[in-house]
Amino acid sequence: MNEKAIIGCILGTAVGDALELPYEGIAPKRARKLLGSPDRYRFFFGHGMISDDTEHTCMVAQSLIEARDDVDLFVRRFASRLKWWILAFPAGVGKATARSGIKLWLGAKPNRAGVFSAGNGPAMRAAIFGAAIDDDSLMLKMVRASSRLTHTDPKAEFGAIAVAFAAFEARQNEDVDANRWLSKVVDAVGEEGMELTELLRHAIESVSAGHSTRQFAESKGLGRGVTGYTYDTVPVAIHAWLSSPRDFRRTVTTIIESLGTTLAASVSEKSTLKAPRVNPIAILLRNVLFLFVVLSHGFRRIAHPY
Repeated sequence: MNEKAIIGCILGTAVGDALELPYEGIAPKRARKLLGSPDRYRFFFGHGMISDDTEHTCMVAQSLIEARDDVDLFVRRFASRLKWWILAFPAGVGKATARSGIKLWLGAKPNRAGVFSAGNGPAMRAAIFGAAIDDDSLMLKMVRASSRLTHTDPKAEFGAIAVAFAAFEARQNEDVDANRWLSKVVDAVGEEGMELTELLRHAIESVSAGHSTRQFAESKGLGRGVTGYTYDTVPVAIHAWLSSPRDFRRTVTTIIESLGTTLAASVSEKSTLKAPRVNPIAILLRNVLFLFVVLSHGFRRIAHPY
């Protein structure tokens, strides 16, 4: 049964997203001075807000509910959601994703909307595929379709594949086997993805040597923070996952529980179910507030302490 894995994936994305959002783009040393430890929500008066990371995961889940195992239908549903999502003024959206959404509004077909970028957009929404889909061949097709809708650089796709297989490995096996997971990634990305697989191999070796994720990041020249380049982001994220694959914090919210339960039901049933929807006016108002808070954080970062 996929329900527990799916709900955990969505909740984990949301909780991690809300916890880390105020720290995005700040060097670790200054983040500690400015914000303190990321042990609670610090984005808006002790509360957290989700960003495009969680929103894309939810849009993927909604599209999977409607499309089931039809990859072309999934792409059309996800493209439609992405197109309307862009109109809600999402703060912090990546350039490639924003350009893809604009291209869709200008009449581009989903298979021509992507732009050449190796950003981590596809990877940030990839875990839900591994949590929801049993057939790894179908999972790969879905991940590739999702990636190419916004990012056409193969590196973005390879990063997303690594994340999806990580979720797949964690769901299928009680004890995570890093080498078994890596072998699947190697087979999926082939020689073209060798640069990424070597980085992932280094991450596995670093975990085995007892290095912290911060030490691993520093060894890759990322001591001042991890960039949005997928070959920086994914290996560090994988290192953190392998360091504590079963240690995660769960926070239950009604809307995410509903989406996860419906997606799980759509996977196990033969009939297509209706995806849970959200109020577009509420989303617009939420994004206006989100933008205001983001700008406030931006001005705060200009001030002391440095």
